[in-house]
Amino acid sequence: MLNHSMYKSTLFLTGGSVEQQAGTTDLKRLGGLGKAMPLTAIAAFVAAASISGIPPFNGYFSKEFIYHAAKETRLWVFVIAAMLGSTLTLMSFLKLTFTTYLGEKKQEFAQVKEAHWTMVLPMLIIAAGCVLFGVYNPLPLKLFIQPLLAGNAFAGEGLVLTQHAWQVTPITILAMCFLGLALVAFFVGKARSRQWLTAVDYIHDAPVLRTLYDWSEKRYFDIYEQGVRFLTWLARIVFRGIERSADWVIECFARVFVAVGEFVRKAHTGLLAMYISWLVFGLVILLLLVGGVFR
Repeated sequence: MLNHSMYKSTLFLTGGSVEQQAGTTDLKRLGGLGKAMPLTAIAAFVAAASISGIPPFNGYFSKEFIYHAAKETRLWVFVIAAMLGSTLTLMSFLKLTFTTYLGEKKQEFAQVKEAHWTMVLPMLIIAAGCVLFGVYNPLPLKLFIQPLLAGNAFAGEGLVLTQHAWQVTPITILAMCFLGLALVAFFVGKARSRQWLTAVDYIHDAPVLRTLYDWSEKRYFDIYEQGVRFLTWLARIVFRGIERSADWVIECFARVFVAVGEFVRKAHTGLLAMYISWLVFGLVILLLLVGGVFR
């Protein structure tokens, strides 16, 4: 969570810097801003490498935790799925950074220059943290995580794993192979399309992946979105049932009151003999009740 907040914040800050200076974040219009905005470009490339899990940046060690946790399930499909996610992440951020900062700068951005230092300094500080927490990865655990876990039985496990994360393990080799696959796939796409922007379109348009991307864009895989939809659907069913039940109860009471009213109306015939009969009947009932109470 700590590493994620760092590199994701840096990416948002660099995006804001580009929008402030170029007036747009449309990748179809951007290009070649690396020379005009070198500090923003450096921060963006560091954050992109971090979020993609490239060593020695901090994101690599975060993903190492995930890979090892997936391995502990003894189901390698989870490990492969996690690494495949890193592969696609790297390709998407290669597209983002290369399209924005490399290539020829368009004429409309001829006057673009680096953002004000008040915008640049925060992103550089956080980007430097992405490097520091990667090169010396036990530091954030010692400073922030271990104090929170003092006395917990699992307090030392994360530190042990991170201290040994530099060792070459099958997990590490496999992760690097997936990242290498992402680089090859990206540059092959660039050679085919001759543009950074469309370098990965052939993957997006692949038969199975196209459907998955379409579902993703419709937020079918968004747990929060689907949770809201489910709760909305459930609430409609529940409240509809409550509404129908309430209507049924009210209708039953109404029928009872109507029946009682109709009976009372018919009982009032206007005949003296009938009223005397009711009076006598009521007195008999009252005497029986009183006698039962005082018996």
